[in-house]
Amino acid sequence: MDTRFAALAACALLLIACLLRWRRGDGPPALLCALAGMLAAALAIDGAIGAPGGLRLGLGEVLALYAWLVVAVQMPLRQRLHLAPLDLVVWGAAALLIALGLLWPQAAATGVTELSGALRLHILLSLLAWAVLTLATAQAAAGTWLAHRLRAHREPRITVPLIALERSAFRLIAAGWVLLLGGIATGFLFVEDFLAQHLVHKAAFTIMAAVLFGTLLVGQTLRGWRGDRALRWVLGAWVVLFIGYAGVKFILEYGLARSWT
Repeated sequence: MDTRFAALAACALLLIACLLRWRRGDGPPALLCALAGMLAAALAIDGAIGAPGGLRLGLGEVLALYAWLVVAVQMPLRQRLHLAPLDLVVWGAAALLIALGLLWPQAAATGVTELSGALRLHILLSLLAWAVLTLATAQAAAGTWLAHRLRAHREPRITVPLIALERSAFRLIAAGWVLLLGGIATGFLFVEDFLAQHLVHKAAFTIMAAVLFGTLLVGQTLRGWRGDRALRWVLGAWVVLFIGYAGVKFILEYGLARSWT
């Protein structure tokens, strides 16, 4: 299947799934449409990142793969971790990022041809951590929004209990933090020269984000941080993580015509 056609089909199916979810609620039509969109997106991403002997991991391809992973993690956990209220946001954002990542003209990126076991594990853990922590951030924001509506005696719109949203958010933060630490640890296994490989800023921002997420978990465990305070920490940590990957990669590829090696 042509990559651009598959990307367009994925975006259309995910947007239709959002419309069905909005109009008909949480039922099979929306879920089946979203799953079909995920399948089309997987075909598009596979065609986009394939390179002779390795992978092409430019900013666009990585953003599309990241968006796909967010939905892939969210779908099986929708009921167990109360992630169904995030359907419209997650599916809609995924459609946008897949379109932006695979259809927008991309800067030249060096293909990754030497895929050692450590590098494969590093890429997998890093992207999974980013996806899980994105869901955690969205869940924390949903919980805070629900708390504000309840305090204002307004219709909550989200039927999940507030305490359940907060618990699931911190479970996701803990899981994402462990994955992030694993990504950092495996990253050191293949780095030879941070400066020559243009990895200094990425490593610094990623470690900073890990410290912030870890501090939030300690604060929640020992001092019961929740609500607005917890949301500020998780948003700040997620922004640092986003800058460390997407922001630095954008500057390297579009501003300096370089890439990580």
